Amino acid sequence: MLHLHTLAAVLFTASIPMGSQAVAVPPPDSREARALPDPEHSHHQLTPINKRTAQEVIAQLNLIPNVEKGYFVETFRDTDNVTTTSGGTANRTASTAIYYLLEGSEGFSRWHRVDAVELWHYYAGAPLTLSLSHNDGSPIREVKLGQDIFDGQHPQLHPGSTPPATKWLKLTGLQRELETFPV
Repeated sequence: MLHLHTLAAVLFTASIPMGSQAVAVPPPDSREARALPDPEHSHHQLTPINKRTAQEVIAQLNLIPNVEKGYFVETFRDTDNVTTTSGGTANRTASTAIYYLLEGSEGFSRWHRVDAVELWHYYAGAPLTLSLSHNDGSPIREVKLGQDIFDGQHPQLHPGSTPPATKWLKLTGLQRELETFPV
């Protein structure tokens, strides 16, 4: 099972300063926009990510082992810093983004927490369950991450269910025989 954590949610953004005039930009070439093979390079074959092995993805994204199980790589670190309010007066970076992959043989991640709010995005593969706990005797809340929105799965943890920094969490794959990636 293959789980990617916090992949880019926005593929393209453009900001226009206040008071500026918007400039019309022609759309990209349709082959480029839909990622269709270029006829001039037809010897290159596109392989869907769900047809790749976990080890292929680990190698392609340069992922390294994570202490919570699985593999990760940081892909973004904000240059702005903030002062945390929930753990003292420590300064930390305002935001980061990572890829996180949990291989099928791993089964689940360890219970852990981070000192920031997390936003999870699911992209491909078998669905997974994100278990959330306050570690105070209250029931564990489970949210399914996946692409089947008609079966109660969420492609993104929406703001109302984004885990606060004080919650404990773990990931569990729902279909161990498949390789999976999300978020």
